[in-house]
Amino acid sequence: ALQIASIRRMLGVDVGCGQATSSLGKVFHDQLAEWGRFVRPNVHGLDVFEDRLGTEWYNESSEGFVSTDATGILDDIAMLARKVGDQESPKFDAVRLMNEALVAVEATTKLTLAIAAVEMLVPREEWTSTQKKLIKQISRMLESDTTVSDEERQELTDAVERMYKPSVLRGLRHLLEQQGLSDLWSRWSDLYNDRRRILHGLSYATPMDRQRMVAPTVLLSARIVLTALNAYVSGAAADLDTILLLPKVYVKFDADL
Repeated sequence: ALQIASIRRMLGVDVGCGQATSSLGKVFHDQLAEWGRFVRPNVHGLDVFEDRLGTEWYNESSEGFVSTDATGILDDIAMLARKVGDQESPKFDAVRLMNEALVAVEATTKLTLAIAAVEMLVPREEWTSTQKKLIKQISRMLESDTTVSDEERQELTDAVERMYKPSVLRGLRHLLEQQGLSDLWSRWSDLYNDRRRILHGLSYATPMDRQRMVAPTVLLSARIVLTALNAYVSGAAADLDTILLLPKVYVKFDADL
């Protein structure tokens, strides 16, 4: 419930993975053990340990300030806690990735994780039987062609064979159609392609360009993830038009070139 609510409110939360967030160094730990004091680390998650006399917990504390009104996320948690159930919802890894994107600081990391969260929702797809027949015809045509060298023919054959796997972008479009979000396709496609060009070294985006991409990417990704999750957790996508306001226009980072 907390992870879903944090996405709805664009906050991000780290719920832990069983690893220590603070602990003593080995030298100090071993010395204390010799004195009969067994100091456990401050584990972020579930800590399983031997119950023995002298067990203590190491803890550090700090003071922070909340600059966001917590009413919204607390209300969401109360609402969602009754609906998440005991079993983890399908594709819940997408929720984890979205939270990691929100928690991340660097723009490129945010872009990568947010889009990866949506990609995790894409079902495996296959070409139709008619499409498969056409692909095979192209392969046979290449095998008999003598206008190119053997090396060039092999390169083309390899390219055709890769067509047997439908592209992720095609799956993403079908995902949006299934979720009733077809109106987001144009903006999503632009963001997705810009991210691809940046990560694959096809275009250079300045740090400022990448930072400008963060808000629309994270907002769009969150809306898609929450809408898909709503089929399993009722209320996950409630009032998104109010709490996740999408920018009306996305300007590609090199649009002025």
